[in-house]
Amino acid sequence: MTLSNAPLTAEKPAPWWTLLAIAVFFIIPPAISYIPAPYSPLMRLLSYALPILVIGLLGVSIYFGIKSGLPRWSLVYVGTILGGIGIYGFASIVGLFFGMAIKRWMDFVLPQQNLFTGILLNGFNHFIFWFSIAIAVLAFVVILRGTDRGRKAGERIQRDWTNISFLFYGALLIIFFIDFDEYQHEGWYVIGCLAALTAGAWAYLRIPHPGRRVLALLAGVTVCMAIMSVGKYYLVPLQDWPIFSATHTTEDERWFESLRTIATWFWAIVAVGLPGLLQTYRNKSVIPSSG
Repeated sequence: MTLSNAPLTAEKPAPWWTLLAIAVFFIIPPAISYIPAPYSPLMRLLSYALPILVIGLLGVSIYFGIKSGLPRWSLVYVGTILGGIGIYGFASIVGLFFGMAIKRWMDFVLPQQNLFTGILLNGFNHFIFWFSIAIAVLAFVVILRGTDRGRKAGERIQRDWTNISFLFYGALLIIFFIDFDEYQHEGWYVIGCLAALTAGAWAYLRIPHPGRRVLALLAGVTVCMAIMSVGKYYLVPLQDWPIFSATHTTEDERWFESLRTIATWFWAIVAVGLPGLLQTYRNKSVIPSSG
């Protein structure tokens, strides 16, 4: 897949109803699972049915998205599926065949186990995640261009790489929930993070200029990661993880969990920002001044 040299021009903002499509995707399903309802059978039922609801929502949205030519709003849904394929497919294969070799190499490079090496190791893991997601995204675009129904959408994605940025933005949701897994009392922090991602996606769809669209996504990622970092710092002492011991105190763990978000943020910024900003720069589509 080559980078198109066709000039990027301002696009018509997405219609207002796409806000509902984005809100349904980012906010509503996770919010259901965090509603405190110990005596509400309906809320418990909705919480148990959440995985089926999310999978069904993704499937229906992708079906109608492809049928209608994959409009930009639908790409965030597709990106989440590709994120799952990348992490639980390609990254798992890498771990299966090269996991032990990678561990030995990391132990040699980072023999001292401390906060700094822990953050570096987290960054290395996220590099593997995003590299695997990039393979899934590339394969998706190639397959899309090879089908009669998807060829036009594939050409549009290849022509405007801000669409690739939006695919990666959807994939970030998988990484976010992996990083926030096994926490207790995290509900409001998770909803705050998802609200930031929703705002970034909504701004992306409404802003006509390609460079500013990508900056909106980067702002959403940054605010989300900042909320997650602060949340982890305050949440770690409330957890009952068995890792708390003489060698890993609560204070050590809360700083590690909070600061390792820096590595998560760095690779997310690279993955989401690089495709769109690279093509914006190549086409000399510099963010215009207001003057």
